[in-house]
Parts: sequence; C-alpha cells; structure tokens
Amino acid sequence: MENITVKEIVAATGGRLLCGNETQKIAHLSIDSRTMKGNDLFVPLIGEKVDAHRFIEQAFGAGAVAVLTSEHDTAEDAEHAWIRVADTKKALQDIGRYYRSRLSLPLVGITGSVGKTTTREMVAAALSAKYQVYKTPKFQQPGGVPITLSEITLADEIGVLELGMSMPGELTVIAKIAQVDMAVITNVGITHIEQLGSQENIYHEKLTIQDGLKDGGILFLNGDDPLLKDTKAKAGCVPYITELERIPVPGRGYPQRGWLPGVYRKLPWRKVYGALKHHGAPQCAECHGGSGCGRLQRSSAFRRSEEPGCLYRIQKPPADRGEKWSYHY
Repeated sequence: MENITVKEIVAATGGRLLCGNETQKIAHLSIDSRTMKGNDLFVPLIGEKVDAHRFIEQAFGAGAVAVLTSEHDTAEDAEHAWIRVADTKKALQDIGRYYRSRLSLPLVGITGSVGKTTTREMVAAALSAKYQVYKTPKFQQPGGVPITLSEITLADEIGVLELGMSMPGELTVIAKIAQVDMAVITNVGITHIEQLGSQENIYHEKLTIQDGLKDGGILFLNGDDPLLKDTKAKAGCVPYITELERIPVPGRGYPQRGWLPGVYRKLPWRKVYGALKHHGAPQCAECHGGSGCGRLQRSSAFRRSEEPGCLYRIQKPPADRGEKWSYHY
C-alpha cells in the first residue's frame, strides 16, 4: 500500500480509533501474524476453529504497527494503533474496495473452473512486453483480492488478477472489490459442485464476475466451452468469444476441437504429416516426413525444431499408444 494512513483505514472501514497515531503510514495488509513485512496492518479473521485475535501481540512483535479488532472496546497502547470494527472480514473487504478506488490502472480479472493460473501467466507475459504488470502472486494469500490489490504500486501500469470462488455469492463480492476493466472466463467445469449443486449453477456463478466489470468493459469467453459459447455480456459491456484454430486434414476435414491452445488430437501419423504438408510446413531435415525421428520427446508427434529452416519434426508414438499419434500445431 502506498500513502495510506491509519486515519484513512478508519474512514474506509467505518471503524473507531481506540488508541494510536492516526497519521501512522500503513505499507501492507496481513492476516497472518507470522508473515509481517514491516508497517503492517494486521487483520485478525475469525475462522471456524481459530480466532486470530489471540495472535495480535505476536503480530506486533513481528512488525505490525496497527490492528483491526472486533473484540475490544478499549485499548491502551502508545506504540500501535487499534481500530475497532464490527466485522474484521468485512473491514478487510472495505479496505480493498477503498484502495481500488485510488488506483487508476486497468485490471484484467480471470476466473474459470480450471486454467486460471496458466491463463493469468500467459496474459501477464504478453502484456509485459509493453507494460509493467502486476499479477496475482504465485501463492495467493488466503485474504484474497483485498491483499492482492494492496500490493499494487504506482509504478505498475496494468494488473492481472486471478479471481477464484468456491461458495455461492463469493465471486460477486470480490468482483465488486476488484472492479476489472476486462474479464476472462476460461471454462465451466464441475469444481466445487458439492457447494454449488450443479454445473448450471457454477456457470451462473462464473458470470457474476461481470458484477464488477466496468461499463464498456470486455468479457472474454471460451467459445469451445458449450456453456459459454452463446453467452451474452451484461448491458454496456462487449463479449469477445474465442475459438481454437483448427487444421483441416486432407480427406478428413477438420478434426474435433481440442482443449489446449492450438489443436491437440490423435490421428494416424500420415494424416498428421499430410495436414502439415498441405499447409506448407517444412519437412524435417533428417526424416523428411517419413517414419519419424526417434530422438524426439515422447509427448507429441511433432515439435518445433531448433534447426534453421525446419519448423516441425514427426515422431512415432510409443508402442503402448498403438496406431494413434498426439500432436500440437
């Protein structure tokens, strides 16, 4: 967090300062008393088994300078700021919402049953060619979006956030906090179906990412997902439906769509090579599209070659794959 004071935290949460210096600067948010970074605001959450209020003194010892509390009405502490709030979890969300309102950079929000992390990394890598990108850390903190937002700095030019959910109504809350400019839904599977009841319910929950999508924002949808392919964006936003590129195989037409970027399908190797040759792909300098290159990795029937002028190699599959071939294009 940059240029945030205890006074602003009190205003954002609707809390009451019990003691401490209201001009104290806050640099980080933390819900774990063991992982202070310095000048932290410790937010003790109340879980099913543990009430983190018991770790307040430990947090101060580790570097926290302020704390939220829903269990103290008075406090006497000359060194630390104590802020009384009704609910520490809601207060954490209020802080995230307030900090987001101070940020002017555009944000991309990514959700989906699977592929969120991979998509986040790919989007961040592409954007980093031109911008300084902030992305959700590899190991996202349990506090989720508010803590992630709090680590964005003025030097960052665009952010890529992973927005997960497991319970009904959860995504709409964090989407409204994040206020993204672009939203991505990778797919709709059956993850967390035990909490949500059906894949149809999961689909509707994923769409609530739009509850935080700004007017004029873009909703990116996976056109190869049967539930997403005909989805409409909310009023005032633009849907963009993507589909995977396919290779027509001579004498067979288009293979079925794959689930990875590009095409991934199993075919006899001669049909694979026929498709490549039909599209002008250079032959392997060693096998010339013949029986295959035995030295290649086993994971695909052909891969990009490092040799100049040779883009692809064709490889025979292991014996346990029978007559089928796996390939990427």
